Amino acid sequence: MSGPRLSCAGTLLLASTLLAIACHGDSGPIIRVSLGTAAADQRNFVPASAFAEYVELPNDGDELRVILSSAESSCDQFRRQTDDELRVTLVFQYPRGMRPTVGTYAWAGHEAHGGLPQSPGIPYVRPHVRLGSRGLALPPGGTVDLTSVKLERHGAVGGTIRLEQSGGEGVGASSVFGSFLARICRTNPSKTP
Repeated sequence: MSGPRLSCAGTLLLASTLLAIACHGDSGPIIRVSLGTAAADQRNFVPASAFAEYVELPNDGDELRVILSSAESSCDQFRRQTDDELRVTLVFQYPRGMRPTVGTYAWAGHEAHGGLPQSPGIPYVRPHVRLGSRGLALPPGGTVDLTSVKLERHGAVGGTIRLEQSGGEGVGASSVFGSFLARICRTNPSKTP
C-alpha cells in the first residue's frame, strides 16, 4: 500500500514555503529594550547599523564603545538622532594596560568596579539607551558577554546582552536583551596588533 503522492506543483509549493520560512528573520539579531511599563517604552529592533570604536585613553584605561542603532548611522560623522530612533551604547571600560578580550562584563555601578569610571580596578560595561531625545543611563544590573573580539581595522566584536534592572526608589524597571555583531570602524593605531 502506498501513501499519498505530491504532484510536481505541490512539491514546488512545499519547497518554496520551506525556503521562505528558512529565510524569514534572517535580517539580523533582535535587540529587545524595555524602558518602563508603558507600551511605548517597549521596543524591539534589528540594528540598521552596528559599529564599534576602540580608544586608548591617555593616562587612563582603554575604552571599547559598541553602538547599535535602529537607523543608519556612521562613526565617521555626527548625525542628529530622530525622534523614533533607538540607540543602545555599550561602553566597555578597562584598567590601564588591559586590552578588550572575550569574557563576561558586569554592570554593577561605577563604585562596584573599583576606581574612577575612566580608570577602573576591574573591567566592566556601562550601558546607555537613547530613544529620540530621551536618554537613559541604565541602573546597575546584568551582564554583557563579549564572544568575539577582533580589534584590527575591518575587524568586529560580537556578544550577548543580558541587562535587567527591577527598578525601585523612583527608578522604573528597565532591560536590554539580545545579541550583536559590530564592525570596528575606528581604533587607536598604537594599540592594534
